[in-house]
Amino acid sequence: MRGDILIKVMIKPLRILGSPLSIQNQLFLRLSQCGIAALFIIFYWNYLQIKKYALKELDNNVSSASHLIVNDIEHTLQQRINDLLTLSQSPLFVDHFKNRQYRLFQEATIYRGEIERFLSDFLGRSGVYTEALYFDSTGREICRIDGGIAAGAAPLPHREKIFRHSLKLPQGQYWVSDEPMLFPGVGTVVYLAKTLSDLNGEVIGVLARGYNLKTLEGIVNQARLGYGGTITLEDSHDRVLVGHRVGFEKPLEKISSLKHQPWKVRVVVDAERALK
Repeated sequence: MRGDILIKVMIKPLRILGSPLSIQNQLFLRLSQCGIAALFIIFYWNYLQIKKYALKELDNNVSSASHLIVNDIEHTLQQRINDLLTLSQSPLFVDHFKNRQYRLFQEATIYRGEIERFLSDFLGRSGVYTEALYFDSTGREICRIDGGIAAGAAPLPHREKIFRHSLKLPQGQYWVSDEPMLFPGVGTVVYLAKTLSDLNGEVIGVLARGYNLKTLEGIVNQARLGYGGTITLEDSHDRVLVGHRVGFEKPLEKISSLKHQPWKVRVVVDAERALK
């Protein structure tokens, strides 16, 4: 429609103050119109190319940020797993088990106190765990460290689940809860657990720790995207574990999955604002 109007304007005889222009002037003006139209087309084509390039660069930057954040989170989680593997190698657990096995209950009580101090000191130094749990091979809670302090047994459904899942693992393997739990006043907690074995490879119990995902907020907050961008760590059901979602009219979104957990990092930026 606009093209038809432009053609009609260019064909229509040109007049200035009611007087027709000479053929030379009409030709000059029409050529000028064609030149202006050509310039407009060139400028608009360049604008589209620049916008396309800018979008590609923005997409690459968001994708790189997403992968970097995933790597940092996986590295942090691996440190927590290494903590668990190191703690599980303490001979205190085997000594406690043997004394109970031989019905040396007084000695077993002493070792349980040593285990409580051992776990309490570790939780206090690390500052990233909410609690530590030690079960025997029947699922009985031997000791629990809550907030760095030895606490009494408190059988709860999520703790029973930790024990059941851990016993299904092959020897030497660990378990990480795929659905973190939200505790009021504490935050979102994920549990890491591993079976404990004696020198013969017999399972003598389970060691578990609650890891507060609040510590991962530092990784998310340090990744400054600009453009009003947001970063969230989410589970397999798209529930936000770390960060906050913000809606944009024209979002550019990248999702990167963690290798060893059914979680993902979602990075979203305001594409319209970024391209201004």
